[in-house]
Amino acid sequence: MAIAGAAMTVPVWGYMQLSLVGGRAHEVADEIEQLARGYGGSARGRIFFEKAAPIPLLWSLLSDADEQADGQLIPRLRAAAAARHVDLGRLLRAAPPTTALWRLLDALALSESQPGVLVVPAPEHFDGLGLPRGLVLHRITATAPNVAVTYLALDSGWPELSLCAPDDARSGVLADVTVHAAVGDAAAIVHSNIRLGRRGLSDLRGPVTKVVHVLVSAAAADEAAARNSLRVQVRCPPGARTLAVEVWETHDHSDDPVPTELIQIVELDHGGSVHRCRSTVTGATVTRCEIPLPDSERTDPAGHAVLTEPQHRDSVIVDGQP
Repeated sequence: MAIAGAAMTVPVWGYMQLSLVGGRAHEVADEIEQLARGYGGSARGRIFFEKAAPIPLLWSLLSDADEQADGQLIPRLRAAAAARHVDLGRLLRAAPPTTALWRLLDALALSESQPGVLVVPAPEHFDGLGLPRGLVLHRITATAPNVAVTYLALDSGWPELSLCAPDDARSGVLADVTVHAAVGDAAAIVHSNIRLGRRGLSDLRGPVTKVVHVLVSAAAADEAAARNSLRVQVRCPPGARTLAVEVWETHDHSDDPVPTELIQIVELDHGGSVHRCRSTVTGATVTRCEIPLPDSERTDPAGHAVLTEPQHRDSVIVDGQP
């Protein structure tokens, strides 16, 4: 159990268009809830479901009826619309009601500038709402500037964290530092052994340093520090879209929320992520922070960053037993 200075609960909201998730609405809601628990809270009552627009469904029914009527129904409908000077095409293209979106914006407006996370299944859920996707996102940002938008469907290619271990053979390890949580200046020791410049990732030095400082300092301030060792790995395999900072601990506190500061550091709205769980391999807590690679990185045809496999990596073990 963490002492003073522990991370506070981060509020999480969810939003989805039911027409885009089909019969998976409850499953997607469960995924959002699982993510919310990682931030120390719950999204129950804060997931907003946008119902399908009625006009496309009505037109689909009319089309089926038209086929059964040997193609006589729709021509009569068009004639009736023309007689009443109704632009049928414009009517069919009319923006759908977005009741859930406006309810979401009302809820975000009450967040009082508190940092939070809005989880959406995929970027496409901001399309077809009567405004371009960019304007919808702008409205969300203007309403709640400290709430980051993240997507469930953006898979960065990293394996399931709970099934991983800090294996020496895993690909793309740029730094590997083991330090006791109670040793003096533990964060500084880790920092001094992470060298990104020679990997062409010097632009990420700032966020990586901040992530390490937040996680290592939190472990050092915990009442379990005396019996907790940390193994910090910085990884970026070839083809990855993000750089990962993974902190493996011998102390299990996987139910604790991740520090709030990490939300801003990893840029959730640009593809970053924060995930904490209990490793089924080590039996203790592991935290992974994925930091988006800078736009200047070279990309392959699929838009992924192209990084060659490093020939060497930094591996340090610090005997910090007090």
